[in-house]
Amino acid sequence: MGKGYRGKLCVYCLEAEAEDGDHVLSRQFVLPEHRHNLPKVPACKRCNNEKSKLEHYLTTVMPFGGRHGDAGRILAEQVPGRLVRNERLCRELAAGTEQYLVSENGGLWEPSMTVPLDGRALEGLFEYMTRGLAWHHWRLTFGPGFVVRAAFLSEAASRLFEGLMARNGERVNGKLGGNALDYEGVKANDGKGLTVWRMSLYRAVVAGDRGGTGREERSSTSHCITAPKNWPTTAKFLEMLGD
Repeated sequence: MGKGYRGKLCVYCLEAEAEDGDHVLSRQFVLPEHRHNLPKVPACKRCNNEKSKLEHYLTTVMPFGGRHGDAGRILAEQVPGRLVRNERLCRELAAGTEQYLVSENGGLWEPSMTVPLDGRALEGLFEYMTRGLAWHHWRLTFGPGFVVRAAFLSEAASRLFEGLMARNGERVNGKLGGNALDYEGVKANDGKGLTVWRMSLYRAVVAGDRGGTGREERSSTSHCITAPKNWPTTAKFLEMLGD
């Protein structure tokens, strides 16, 4: 166990004693030359294992959709070996891959592809990261009385959350692992535990049908929030996030 974490509670569950430090952004998302200075937080074995399950899946899938330069290298150098060790996921990706043309900002149409993604797994990872980054920057923790939720939002809901982030508060931002993870967080000044975040991993584009409309929307940014459950406005926040 790292000496700096001995005797501390796990920041993810606040129930068990930490057994070691957990990298908020897993080293497996990052090229070897960018793995220094990744923030760590106290984590128990159970939470570490649950987060690792998400990471094992997402470190294989996310590089396919990444627009960050390192995602291409990871896709070429590390993902093939991961797929060899996970035949089931390899078959799922092969069956669900689709080719299409994309034009950004009115430019030339270029070939690209989509792969199937368990969006809730990615949101779950961002929720772990939200807890980790809130502890790393402010030593904040969120027990059973708090909601910690991440989601890829529709354009309308995204504007509302951006309005929350524009309000006065203590701000932090960072680019971890050679900018593989880009994030910004705002903590309200009232000391009640309201924080709002936006995060992007590899600047990957996530597509989905928003609200059952049949219209596909794409986003490279997840919005995350922590708020007390007993606040009347928290239910509205959750509704905006699709809960």
